[in-house]
Amino acid sequence: MPTRERLASGISPLFIRLALALTFIWAGLGKLFEDMEVKGQTAAMLANMGLSLPRAAKPEPAKPPAPVPSPAANPAPAPVPTPTPPPPNPAPAPKEPAPAPGPATPPPAQPQPQPAPQTPPPAPTPAPPAPPAPQPTTPPATPPQPQPAPTPKDPGTPPPTPPPANPETPKRPAAFAPPLGAFESQPASASSEATADQFPDPIKVRRVYGLALLLKTAAFPAPDEKGQAVPAYWPRDLAQGTWPVNLAWSVAITELAGGTLLLIGMLTRLAALALGGTMIGAVWLTQIGPAVQSGKTVLGFLPDRSAFDIQAWQTPLWQVALLAMALSVVFSGAGALSIDRSLFGPGRSMDE
Repeated sequence: MPTRERLASGISPLFIRLALALTFIWAGLGKLFEDMEVKGQTAAMLANMGLSLPRAAKPEPAKPPAPVPSPAANPAPAPVPTPTPPPPNPAPAPKEPAPAPGPATPPPAQPQPQPAPQTPPPAPTPAPPAPPAPQPTTPPATPPQPQPAPTPKDPGTPPPTPPPANPETPKRPAAFAPPLGAFESQPASASSEATADQFPDPIKVRRVYGLALLLKTAAFPAPDEKGQAVPAYWPRDLAQGTWPVNLAWSVAITELAGGTLLLIGMLTRLAALALGGTMIGAVWLTQIGPAVQSGKTVLGFLPDRSAFDIQAWQTPLWQVALLAMALSVVFSGAGALSIDRSLFGPGRSMDE
């Protein structure tokens, strides 16, 4: 093989690997270590996927105002008592005529008081004798009443058997107790389902959960402005429970690990194939899927945008370029400067 062809087959894949490695390492680190803010319904969706977020206390329902008593009807005025006129003064009685003056009559002489005869003092009266103390009376003894003889029971009727005591439920041995955290991955019940009013303030989460939200909304889209159902462009079975979170973390780890493997040239074909799969999913979830859902497409699957709008087409074109580069590494291999060539040698490596 001429030197030019050897350089082309050995050096060209190196530049493609470097471009892919830097792009996907940057994307993976951004998803794992950068934060984004969520609140309201978005935060509630993440909490229902199993993400532990601080919740605010549910607001208590407003109590209805106390009924205000309606003013009573104006009462009828109380009757005013009519004043009673005082009775007329009786006519004065006629006065008796004064006696005619006559000769003065001398006053009668007053009799002199005579001294009372002295009587001897009475003899002291003896005190009456004290009454006798009352004697305690003992009630007459009542003879005991005879008890009725017990009625003999029917020999054919068995005596009543007391109800058996409730047997204690046998406790499950400790060996059969479920391990701690065995049910943490189960979906939350309806009673503990998070709601938007529990997250009024913004909460910082990793950017990787943005991909989980994208998968959830793609499988369960909101109705349109007219209230009609919108078709989904992601399988709903892969958006239930913790599936969106698990898939989002898988994509982030694949980008970081795959970019690192491409950088050092180890397991290059497998790494490039995994990164190509992530780009196919990215193109579908961000470009083709929403276009098909809206019904505004070109050629049946391309978004209906202005043909030369740079801002509108730079993201889909960048995604297609990364997909093409990953597929080229899958078919061409890592090239001469790689760990694969050092481990397996020419002609027996995974790249030949």
